Amino acid sequence: MYLVEAEGPDGTTFINRRCWLKDSGPEREVWLNYALFMRYTREDKVSQRLAVASLARTKVAPKTEIAHAFGYHRNYVGRLAAELEEQGVEAMLMGKPGPKGPQKLRIDIRRRICQLHKQGLALGDIVRALREERGIRVSRRSVGRVVQEGIVDAKGDNPQATMDSAWSLALPLGMVEAVPSAAPEAPASLEGLTEAAVAPAKAEGTAEVVPEVKELAKPVVKEGREFSGAGGFLYYPAVAALGLVDVFHKVYHKLASRHYGLRELVLALFFLGVMRFSSVEAMKGAQQRDFGCLIGARRSPALKTVRRKLNELVEQKRGHRLVMEMARRYADGDIVELGVLYADGHMKPYYGSRSIGEVWSPQRRLYMPGLQQYFVNDGNGRPLFFLTAQPKKSLAQMLPRLVEHIRSIIGEREFILVFDRGGYSPKVFNWLREEKVPFITYRRKPFDLHPASVFSRHSCQFKGERQEFNLYEEVINIRDFGPIRNIAVLKEIGKQTHILTTDPKTEAALIACLMFNRWGQENFFKYMMEHYSLDALQGYGGGDIIEEMLVANPQRAALDDKVRKLRSEIKAAKEEMGGLVAKRVSRAQLKPWQERLSLLEKQLSALRKRRRELPAKVPLSQTDKKVEALDLEKKTIMDTIKIAAYNAEEWLLERLDHHYNDPRDVRQLLRIFAGLKGRLWLRHDHLVVELTPPGIPKYRRALEGLCAELSQLSPLFPGTSYPIKFAVSGTQVHTESLCPTTPMS
Repeated sequence: MYLVEAEGPDGTTFINRRCWLKDSGPEREVWLNYALFMRYTREDKVSQRLAVASLARTKVAPKTEIAHAFGYHRNYVGRLAAELEEQGVEAMLMGKPGPKGPQKLRIDIRRRICQLHKQGLALGDIVRALREERGIRVSRRSVGRVVQEGIVDAKGDNPQATMDSAWSLALPLGMVEAVPSAAPEAPASLEGLTEAAVAPAKAEGTAEVVPEVKELAKPVVKEGREFSGAGGFLYYPAVAALGLVDVFHKVYHKLASRHYGLRELVLALFFLGVMRFSSVEAMKGAQQRDFGCLIGARRSPALKTVRRKLNELVEQKRGHRLVMEMARRYADGDIVELGVLYADGHMKPYYGSRSIGEVWSPQRRLYMPGLQQYFVNDGNGRPLFFLTAQPKKSLAQMLPRLVEHIRSIIGEREFILVFDRGGYSPKVFNWLREEKVPFITYRRKPFDLHPASVFSRHSCQFKGERQEFNLYEEVINIRDFGPIRNIAVLKEIGKQTHILTTDPKTEAALIACLMFNRWGQENFFKYMMEHYSLDALQGYGGGDIIEEMLVANPQRAALDDKVRKLRSEIKAAKEEMGGLVAKRVSRAQLKPWQERLSLLEKQLSALRKRRRELPAKVPLSQTDKKVEALDLEKKTIMDTIKIAAYNAEEWLLERLDHHYNDPRDVRQLLRIFAGLKGRLWLRHDHLVVELTPPGIPKYRRALEGLCAELSQLSPLFPGTSYPIKFAVSGTQVHTESLCPTTPMS
């Protein structure tokens, strides 16, 4: 509700009781607390922008009221205030919109490109021809765009070409200087400047060109400004090791944007998980300026921007390829150990309105609507990749597909596959034996227990600790499979667990360790649900199931109900006859009950015969049931990023263990480090992150050691050639040369 909606009789427009505008002829006066605050002509847009930004910074009125009085949007008012605070009065100058320099691809050059293409020249040949004829350098991508667009009109009005010639960069870490007027073709990062460098003109009359750029422009940051979440920069060495941003650029097309491209989107989603935001919607609670410094932008993208750009990735339908490419990076970068791999399913409950079928929930011990995802992890619980089964499939049905994907990732390297009783199937065992994949799994009951006297003590070293078991090993025969190695483990409480394996070389005690280590995968599921919201669905879309699936036969289910009802009637009749016999009634009185019981038993026998003739399951198309599939493309992208965040956390924990020897709270300590405040500095072509240390001495020493180790790696900020160094205030790592006490503007 605004105080005054219209101008007063004397040309006064009230913002509130403390501030108002007064127009007198061509001039406008801004009054604040009954004092003249500013006077300017109404045509002077720069002064008006300065007045709006100044009022917003003084907080004399809400941004909504200021925007209403001046005819702006409230978001524009907030942006002006932020620019005034960061860049000063110069930020109020309105620069030339659009490209700042001459277009390299003029109409005559575009026509020449189309002519060369019609002559049958490839894109690379066209690039070389333009360099020889016109003395300009154009990228293959720009030539490809011109070829797709065709010959433009005589005016040469081509918005796409204008965007190509603009310098569509968001230089990292704060405010960026004005883009040079002689800007090369829009690169995706600072590194792209060297690729788009242009040679000088060779002859008179040729097209005007841009001078060659030999060095990367130094990013201008707001040095010395403290912001929260600066500890998130500790994850950038892990991001470089995982190759997260590179994989996204390899899989997905470049996003059409000037400020927030694919790099900024990926980093924003990654740090949402690192900072423990439950979902994309929770980004509304992030401090835009602080979060923007973390991802290499002046401010973080708005929620609607993230949604829109995430939908652009969803439309490309490359989620599965993204999962596989990240898995190859994990394997090639030794992020995941490949000697022993664990396969298990994770049930995600669904509470929406779509009929997606029911899945067994081990936590609730019942069938309920949900999804089934299958993960492959290493012995330390680190995930390699995941698959989603729609329609639902058991672990035994998914194991061949999982093994095929493992082979596509690691090639012919040997590995042992470990899974629980859900994958128990002689058919699957035979398939694994044919593929020469040794496996370890639990033996399903029923089986005979062994006397305690046959067990003997065995021990082995596992993960740096000595493990001891009471074991008994034998070879048994499994129906439809044949002989297999069986290792029985006797627990202290007298319980026996039998383990099956086709690995003939590994000692029995180590086989037991590997099997019981499967609980590390369950711990991974629990941790991901608690800290990364693994079960969260990212959309509401869906459709009909395309793949044919088998469902319970509805006719047989109806017969099952009738059988249960008849059995109840037979039980009640027998109880009634028992009561009559106890009362010593005559046979004549029992005869009607005997006839009724005989009739019910005949009906039950006939129903059971009919039920045996019907198949237990039939194709879905032969029933009137409707089973839908959810659109999981967005969830696949988000889960891939969450898995990358988890692996990055594990990568950092390995290095933190060198400086902190208490495993009980090491994960909590890393989360504390991620939330530390800090400052940014540019020193000697390095980006220096100065972190404010925690108050506990042992935490401070651990942070100092971790920063020193990460600084030696010199990871590059994604998309630039600037190495990241780390410093800790008040410690040996903090030096005057890296982080002087006097902030620099």
